Amino acid sequence: MIITSNGIEFTNLKEFSKFTYDNGLVGVIQLTEPIKDNGGNILIKEMVSVKETAIKKLENLDGQFTPLFKVNLNDDLINRLSLAISKRILPQIESAKNLFLKHLFEHNSSFINNFASFIKNSFYETKILLIFYRLMVERPEYFDYGIDNALTCLGTVIQKSHQVKFIHRHAFLGGFFLDIALSETDYFKFPYPQESDLIQVSKLSGIAAANVGLSKEIVVSIENSNIPGIYTEGSTLTIDYETLEKNPLLKMSSEGGDSGEIDMEAEQILTESFKISRFIKETYKKMDKSKDDVAEQLLVMFTYNTEKGVFLKEYAYPIIARFKEFQATVNKVRKVASIENKCPHQPSAWAYPKPKSTQILCKNRIYECKYFVGGWDINIVSAQSSFGYLGTPLNPGSYPKCKLEKELDNS
Repeated sequence: MIITSNGIEFTNLKEFSKFTYDNGLVGVIQLTEPIKDNGGNILIKEMVSVKETAIKKLENLDGQFTPLFKVNLNDDLINRLSLAISKRILPQIESAKNLFLKHLFEHNSSFINNFASFIKNSFYETKILLIFYRLMVERPEYFDYGIDNALTCLGTVIQKSHQVKFIHRHAFLGGFFLDIALSETDYFKFPYPQESDLIQVSKLSGIAAANVGLSKEIVVSIENSNIPGIYTEGSTLTIDYETLEKNPLLKMSSEGGDSGEIDMEAEQILTESFKISRFIKETYKKMDKSKDDVAEQLLVMFTYNTEKGVFLKEYAYPIIARFKEFQATVNKVRKVASIENKCPHQPSAWAYPKPKSTQILCKNRIYECKYFVGGWDINIVSAQSSFGYLGTPLNPGSYPKCKLEKELDNS
């Protein structure tokens, strides 16, 4: 399947036949150019509905015709492809496996009921629809990954009412394109090795989004969706950027795109939703999935880093409030973060262990600090990950205690 500026093409009969049968297009699909045999005789006329008998005839003429099928993108075909995509996506919202999505959408039943219409309206350009469809068929694992990002971004945005035009559509499309530069590789299955990789992939994904003609707000927000300090302990992954740059979406020529002024409110909303989605996705990749409390751990890490200023509270708090069953742990980690924030030499204060901390040590060993406690050093035997994998880990060694620890007793 080849996506072109004019539509969709197939260069072999098997792919064209599968596309036709899978989408119930027998007797509906039309071609913009005729199919001719090697002698120049017309086998299938242009702009005539292709019947099953015509496909069967071609199957018996292997090697005797030029297999170039240029599909006519009429309204019926576009509607069917849009419906096929929405049917593939909806179960990801309804599935109880993804607790985050379940919570984000469970009080928005009317939105889910109209989801097929929302998807159709999101594909305001046929090119966007075809990109979604091709990835769904040819790169199904990445498609599911991209849709998970898209739904998480959309889910964060619908927690509040925004008087911003097309904000839901832009959150969904932008979320899908967040890591689109990885779509032809398996790199998306692994956490980003370091912050510089996230920055570079965001830049490439922004270029792809611009090439497709997505709005300036989406493009800029993707490029700005970096999470400062993100890292992966012990990662040996090296991303081959020459391979990424071969992505067909990066080779598309931009058709000018959005030439209007950027909507700053929309950009802030989208950037924040993209950052939140990235954090949730990247943190989840690093967690032990065998444990029963993965969702709770993920939520408290998100809450903690919100209190540390990584995410804007006006967008993060409505999300956190959806998880009422974890409220006690959320309150605990908020208190821990607020105590750490009192450190005059941030980020030296390190509450340990999180989220149910009983001690606070001075990570940077600031002995002249007014909160320094002498003679009661804490010995850390094994390295401790930063909470949410942002910043740097706590290495083994001896660390002085902090007087702020007393406030934990009252939390």
